[in-house]
Amino acid sequence: MDSKDGEIIKELRHYCVVREGLSAEKKMVMFGHAAGESAVLGIPPGKDTVFIALQANEVQLKDLCVELTSHGFEYVEIIEPYEPYIGQLLAVGIEPSPRSVLRKLLFHFEKATV
Repeated sequence: MDSKDGEIIKELRHYCVVREGLSAEKKMVMFGHAAGESAVLGIPPGKDTVFIALQANEVQLKDLCVELTSHGFEYVEIIEPYEPYIGQLLAVGIEPSPRSVLRKLLFHFEKATV
């Protein structure tokens, strides 16, 4: 991937955002799902990728999906199939991209804590 000014991008950021308020174990499972499913969206050979774990509330996660769609980013939504969160959005995994591309959409999210 090259930036707009022709600079070669050697390192991508793989952002995943998990819903805050989950147990540490549940967050780790959601990060695993989101990272695994979104990694296949575009890690080209020879590119280093840094995983970035962020957290947000459910409304922020839904709003993020709208923003990602409107900007043409590929992403995966992790919807919980089991109680007590059945049918709820618990995580979003975003296609690996240069940091500068997603910075404006993600700067306000907190780093995830477990």
